[in-house]
Parts: sequence; structure tokens; C-alpha cells
Amino acid sequence: MQEISTALHTAEVVHWIALVVMAIVYTLRIRWLLSFKLAKDKSAPGNPGQSNKQRGARYSLWNVAMPWSMESTRKPKGFIFYMSFVIFHLGVVAGIAVAFVVVTIGAVVLVKVIKRRRRRAEDESAAAGTG
Repeated sequence: MQEISTALHTAEVVHWIALVVMAIVYTLRIRWLLSFKLAKDKSAPGNPGQSNKQRGARYSLWNVAMPWSMESTRKPKGFIFYMSFVIFHLGVVAGIAVAFVVVTIGAVVLVKVIKRRRRRAEDESAAAGTG
């Protein structure tokens, strides 16, 4: 039983280290991206009264979630490529989430098993002492 506990602990440590490394890398990446000088928009889309810099930036960032607005998805195989992109990234998110959930649930179940075994051992020793 000790091997499973060690394996779970190792997996949990690896997951937390990976999470910290990923957070550091993405923080550095965002910091790097924000260090660039903001460019002026040379051609505001539509009526300038109906649009502003924040709406343009929001549209640009959310463009990946709007396949109908991307020229590459209008090609015959474009939408299939887009769907494979979405499914891949959903799978990555699910894999990371499951890895943390399994380690957390595994640790909780392991603690319950250990407590149950200790109780059983205490009950058996108490029964042996009174018999």
C-alpha cells in the first residue's frame, strides 16, 4: 500500500510543479506582450461613433471563438481544421483538469482507506485484548 501512496504523492507534486511552471511561463509571456508599444488603429471598422479601441481589441481577442469571421474557415477544409483545433484544446483542458481531480480524489480516498484500516486494526486489537 505504501507504493500507491508514494506514487500518488509524486504525481501530485509533479502536477503542482507543472502548474507553477505554466503560470510563470504565461505570466512572463503576458508581461512580454504588454511591453510592446500600442499601435494606433489606422482604419476603424464601420462608423467610428459605434466603435472604440476597447471594442476593437475585444473583437480581435475573441476572433478565435468566431469561426464565421475567419477567412481560413470559409475554405472547404477550413471548418474541419477549426473543429479539430477546438476539440484538441478542449481535450488538453480536460486532461489537465482530470489530472488534478484524480490526484485530489485519490488522496482523499487514500486517507479514508488508511483511517478505515486503522479503525479495523484498533477494533481487532481491542477485541483480542478483551477475549
